[in-house]
Amino acid sequence: MKVFKEKRQPQRMETEKNNRRGLLKLLTYEKRDGKPIYYRGYKKVLSGELPPEAVMGSGYLHALILKLIFLALFEKLDPKKYEILFGEVGYKYKKGSWYNLDLAVWERDKLKEPKRELITVPPKVVVEVDTKVELEEFENRFGMEYYAAKTQDLLDSGVERVIWIFTPTKKVLVAQKGKPWTIADWDYTFEVIDGVELNLKTLLGKVFGKDNAEGEK
Repeated sequence: MKVFKEKRQPQRMETEKNNRRGLLKLLTYEKRDGKPIYYRGYKKVLSGELPPEAVMGSGYLHALILKLIFLALFEKLDPKKYEILFGEVGYKYKKGSWYNLDLAVWERDKLKEPKRELITVPPKVVVEVDTKVELEEFENRFGMEYYAAKTQDLLDSGVERVIWIFTPTKKVLVAQKGKPWTIADWDYTFEVIDGVELNLKTLLGKVFGKDNAEGEK
């Protein structure tokens, strides 16, 4: 009986390690310079406190903003010229590095036939709404703020404009390569692409009413 237990123990430990590795792979939100960037709250999933879906899913306001922006762009942009994709589209901007994009606009003629692999062609514009990243851990590992790092990486890779929408502070950040980054309130009208302008407060006002156009009911 003792020999049987000694044989089973290493097997059980190896199984637990494999399960943990598999879970960490599932909880990897993005990767930068070969290093994983994990979902916020991933440690609670590892400890069994939360299921993976609890940290991976998007909230109502996050999803609604993306839908409204997509619909506005879809209505105004030429579908033969541009491809608009949203829903954490994987963009591999260099070897060992990829980011999830909430919404992005590509020139259609630069995209090849759709495949299962991550897109390697830089979009012209990226729109991000908050983030699901474990921010403090990112800063400890990379020595910089996540929002600034991701924005700069995207611009350096060839993206022309990066737009961040922050729901907790109700701010909008617009970054373009070679130009000062702009931070403004939600009532700021910003250009997305080709003269197409959006105002987040106006978009939300169509859903919640003009007197309550900040996503609160």
